[in-house]
Amino acid sequence: MDCVFIGDSIAQGVAVYRPEGQNQAVQGRTTGQTLFRAHQSALRADNVLISVGSNDSRTRQRELRSQVQSLGSELAQHCVTWLLPPSNEII
Repeated sequence: MDCVFIGDSIAQGVAVYRPEGQNQAVQGRTTGQTLFRAHQSALRADNVLISVGSNDSRTRQRELRSQVQSLGSELAQHCVTWLLPPSNEII
């Protein structure tokens, strides 16, 4: 598979324009849920597009930063494109 989309509704929306990719993004998904999903599934794709942060509480910045770093490490063997919400400055 060429591309897999993970994360929240932003990734879900982009996946509409890449029907040949596998959409695993879900509206309302948090960074922690995305990280859990990445651990659970063997992502068999050369490219991974991730959108996280738009559904996370801004009061838990340290935890969010740690989760994003973990997610990046988990996907280090893939070519990763990050889509970040403009309102989330901590990522």
